[in-house]
Amino acid sequence: MLKGDTGAKRTWFYENGAFVAAALAAVLWHVVLSTNVGDDMVYFKTLLDGNSSLGEILAHRYETWSSRMVIEAVLIPLVHCPLLWKILDIVIFTSLPVLLCGLLGVGFAASSVIWEMESWSLVRQTGVYFFIISLIMLPIAYVAYWMEHSVAGVLGYFGVFVLIFAVIWGIQFAIGKRNVKKMNEKISEEKQD
Repeated sequence: MLKGDTGAKRTWFYENGAFVAAALAAVLWHVVLSTNVGDDMVYFKTLLDGNSSLGEILAHRYETWSSRMVIEAVLIPLVHCPLLWKILDIVIFTSLPVLLCGLLGVGFAASSVIWEMESWSLVRQTGVYFFIISLIMLPIAYVAYWMEHSVAGVLGYFGVFVLIFAVIWGIQFAIGKRNVKKMNEKISEEKQD
């Protein structure tokens, strides 16, 4: 970007303004977020304010909910440092969506090479492309809670995904067909001249 180039600055703002606004909103939300309510914060503080050691707490959690024991070995001491808790929460809150969207972008970009396979039929290209992006999209959608975690939720999400894919594919096909028709008309006009 050149010094004093307001057009480039304006373009950067238009391209990234939504992400900056979302990050600022996340920071502001976490600054005012109370760490004394909800989740396991109260539970952790209650356990640590008593006469129990970290080992005793982890043993208790192992007996009641063993899948979280390792995670809680890190989280329980963080309860006594709310500022560090808020900072780490912001980092995780903002980095997870960025990571998931990055995986989607890489997956969609990499699978687009299928459309360059000229020896394949359009049906084969479409089927393979749909299969690959489904393998990319559906697990990410499940992890990101973009769908209800039930059989009906997964099937409903997949149905909407198929519908959106079909609509976009149909539009792209119609545009491509129109462009080919225009090129053929132009070629036939040039042949007549």
